[in-house]
Amino acid sequence: MYKIDIKKKNIKKLYLNIKTILLIFLLLSLIFTSFNKIYAQEFNRVKRESIPYSITFSFSFYYYGSSSFTSYSFNPYIYLNFSILKNLDLFFQIPMDFYYSKSYETRYDEEFNPYIVKSEDYLLSLSSILLGFQYTFYTNFINDLFFYINYPIGIYPIFYKRSSSRIETVSPIVTISLGYRLTFIYDPLLFSMTSKITANYNIPKVIEEKGNWTQKYSLSCKFNLTVVLNTIFSTSISITP
Repeated sequence: MYKIDIKKKNIKKLYLNIKTILLIFLLLSLIFTSFNKIYAQEFNRVKRESIPYSITFSFSFYYYGSSSFTSYSFNPYIYLNFSILKNLDLFFQIPMDFYYSKSYETRYDEEFNPYIVKSEDYLLSLSSILLGFQYTFYTNFINDLFFYINYPIGIYPIFYKRSSSRIETVSPIVTISLGYRLTFIYDPLLFSMTSKITANYNIPKVIEEKGNWTQKYSLSCKFNLTVVLNTIFSTSISITP
């Protein structure tokens, strides 16, 4: 009976926090959309995409090695963006994780003769799926309001393959984020500031593990300066306090 009460209490907390985040988002929308729409300065060199959808493929690769240990990590992802209305975009992000490691250990038999034991481990996982939307409006700046939720589908066996239970899968953390991005254009410079509220909910119950239901909230602000060299290449500097 006590466990059931705790579970109900945690669910109520989750719903209350989601409602609070949505309320903040609605308030920000009302504040910013009430401004006079003085359109942002035209950026003569690069213009915003006007196509109704886009697909981006990307990846990162990591390598770590020593005399007795070698590890590789490959992380590709697909990013989909759909412009369902004039100023409203719907986006998805689908990342994958591939991890492989190989290690060598020196052991000794009963007669103290050394021999080498090799072990290999791997993990292939569709780690999570991110779903969100972004609303854009124009004042003297380009203003983006965005909201997304990231759910760790890699916690379910159907979405991963691993060599043994010693290899950890994705943590059962659900992430909800609400943010506002302001972009100022002064050709060839783009200066942007992104403030974001993020909530992380660790829910071990979704993968039938023991542990406490936990929650964590964070507020971040990121500054980014981009120098556009031409219509293709650009370089940027980012600071995240």
